[in-house]
Amino acid sequence: MFLSVLAAFVVVTAQQFKPDAADISNKLLVAMYKNQLAYMQNRSPDTIDTDALFQQDTAARHEAVVYNSLLYADLALSVVVSMIALFAKLWVINYDHQVNSSGSPYKRAMRRQEAYSGVLAWRMKEIINSLPFLLLIAVFMLGVFI
Repeated sequence: MFLSVLAAFVVVTAQQFKPDAADISNKLLVAMYKNQLAYMQNRSPDTIDTDALFQQDTAARHEAVVYNSLLYADLALSVVVSMIALFAKLWVINYDHQVNSSGSPYKRAMRRQEAYSGVLAWRMKEIINSLPFLLLIAVFMLGVFI
């Protein structure tokens, strides 16, 4: 659910990279009004710089880059945490299958020890214990964005 909330924010903030059509229309209407007013007052009308109308403010663009970078980093961290949790769940299912499989007690004990040695070698406990902290970082990053 957290990923879907992040994805919704990414979709909304990604629109900040292009100029708002309503703002462009408003600026164009104001420029046309000023030109019409100048014409009615027998002054020479100003030329309308249409290129300037379509350029986005650099401060707004920088802000959009910062916000989207934060959201994409948050989204990536959340996906990585979800993948690690899924791999850990699959490993637990595989471990349960190995431990409860058929065979002599000696062979089952050897398979269990091999799986447990893998847990120690890959530091599975530390990885699983770090997942809530990583998700807390992701939630904090969302809070910074908001």
